[in-house]
Amino acid sequence: MVKRILLLAVVALLLMGSNLGIFQPTAAQDNTLTLGERVSADFAGTAVQFTLEGKKDQFVVVQYVPDVENPIYGGKLKISDPSGNVIADSSELIIFSQLGCILGVQLEEDGAYTVEVVADDNGTFELLAIEAIPLELDKPVEGSTTSTPETARITYDVAYVIDTTDEVVLNYERTGGDYVPTVIVDAVEAGNNLYPLSYLGGRALNKGSLTLEKSRMYRFVVLGYVNFSDRGNGEARSADFTLTLSKPN
Repeated sequence: MVKRILLLAVVALLLMGSNLGIFQPTAAQDNTLTLGERVSADFAGTAVQFTLEGKKDQFVVVQYVPDVENPIYGGKLKISDPSGNVIADSSELIIFSQLGCILGVQLEEDGAYTVEVVADDNGTFELLAIEAIPLELDKPVEGSTTSTPETARITYDVAYVIDTTDEVVLNYERTGGDYVPTVIVDAVEAGNNLYPLSYLGGRALNKGSLTLEKSRMYRFVVLGYVNFSDRGNGEARSADFTLTLSKPN
């Protein structure tokens, strides 16, 4: 009995460690930004640039947040294409209650994109770039996400894109885990800044849907806490879910 309890405790610690790992950034190697990898860097008065390899038609979400222990304030995020043309700029939309920046773009060509960070003071910041998976009508997509613990700032580890401007219904079902994330639909605003458009959430939410009216362009979907770039809550927990896009009745 004692051996079994000890084994369960070890397994729990290992799982906790694996969840926390995604919130422990690594120092950027050669200033390369890799999709799905959280990196940290220091700002000391000069713009910090990273290279992100992308593919034509790929949807990418890039997130910037200040470090928890040595935060940097007034940070701005910019993305340029392989030819040097700016395609996303956080300074075009100021969100006063938000410490971080989150940009969403569809890449127009293969190649090396430049992600640049500047700030008003010196300190440490973190970057996370993820690919957004397109949602297709009547094709369920299974996924999983991990909540941000109180030791890190809130970012999103999964993203999806509604690549249509039509009115659609987004269906959500939580299928496992001990975390109840909020489903957040982001509009693409000036400078390709992402700004919350609709929410689906609640402490007891297991299943629900959102009817989204027509839009001028594609929309992104992320799952997690709504207060992006604030500190997380408690320990890291996980959730499994299914998203399905459908036409309204």
